[in-house]
Amino acid sequence: MSRIKRRLVLSRTPGEPDVKIHRRKTTLPATTSPARPPSSSPPAAPTISMPGGRRLELRGVRTTGLFPVPGDAQIQLAVFISSFSDADETAAVTVRRLCNGELATVFFRSLTVPARGVQQVAVDGLAGETVAVEVALASDRQVPSAAVTQYFPADGAIVTLVYKSPGDFVPV
Repeated sequence: MSRIKRRLVLSRTPGEPDVKIHRRKTTLPATTSPARPPSSSPPAAPTISMPGGRRLELRGVRTTGLFPVPGDAQIQLAVFISSFSDADETAAVTVRRLCNGELATVFFRSLTVPARGVQQVAVDGLAGETVAVEVALASDRQVPSAAVTQYFPADGAIVTLVYKSPGDFVPV
């Protein structure tokens, strides 16, 4: 091992000697290889093929898990993808229902979410079903949410029966 001494002047006033600090530095034996510097580029994100030959880069797949949809009349599931990005990005929405103990896909759509905007899809015919909503997001700047609503034609009211906030979508 070798020692290296460095001189560091902390403060000096007229008539006082310099304050010296000696530090020891140990060096590794020559047989030890130096650590590799971290890569400057992030690892490539996985991709999936989309209709029309497009490829969707996945930054994160998130799901609500299974939840029951109320069995009333005029029920609609709405899924929203909000974007806080400065560029248009893609996202994929998949809705699956529990059928005989297995998940069956009932809805799939690839969306282009505008920069600093929102894109919405609506799915009908799920009243009384147990469903899971899955979203594949292209970046961490996209935020999903979902709601099950009921429409009352007599007065035009829309009531939210189930709401899934961004925190309810967990990584897969």
